[in-house]
Amino acid sequence: MGELQPPTVSSLFADSDLVAILSANQFQQGQDAPCTYAYDTMIQPSELRELDQLWNELNILNDVGISEESINKFSKLLMQVNGERPEGKRFSTSVVTEKLLESIANTSRHFSELAMKEIDVAVGQREFDDGRGNRIFIACVEYYNRQWAHAVKKKVLTLSPPLRRGHRGTTSNATRINSLELLQPQWD
Repeated sequence: MGELQPPTVSSLFADSDLVAILSANQFQQGQDAPCTYAYDTMIQPSELRELDQLWNELNILNDVGISEESINKFSKLLMQVNGERPEGKRFSTSVVTEKLLESIANTSRHFSELAMKEIDVAVGQREFDDGRGNRIFIACVEYYNRQWAHAVKKKVLTLSPPLRRGHRGTTSNATRINSLELLQPQWD
């Protein structure tokens, strides 16, 4: 049995155009180049604290606003920000799910009681639980996305663009995401 090898560019991506771009010699050593995704340097404690602060500041109102797609957009943001953390320092799907539920509860009185109940309920009695005590993020997103979109359509929730953060001259995370084209701007 041989040594475990990292995946190659061509084995990771199905999009042939993307494979061609990433395989070009100016980027790597061709299609069979190993793809490694580990950090080059150790993360410093101050950098980890900054990532923690960014995570703690994330919320629906400031970062994605209120629309029919708020839950999907916020979920993408949570996954992106969590993915930027070094491996071993990323939050579990249970923690990401709890962050989503907390933000839903803090954003809407309509959903507050239901979201807080799901956060506080005992393991084994959770609506979105895999039976081993882990929260199921995707199921939670799908459920709340449908409920949220319906509430916006019925005007229980009022449409609003992302609010801008007013401290330290920083912009909202929504601006950051829009620049990465993960979200399409819906407001002028």
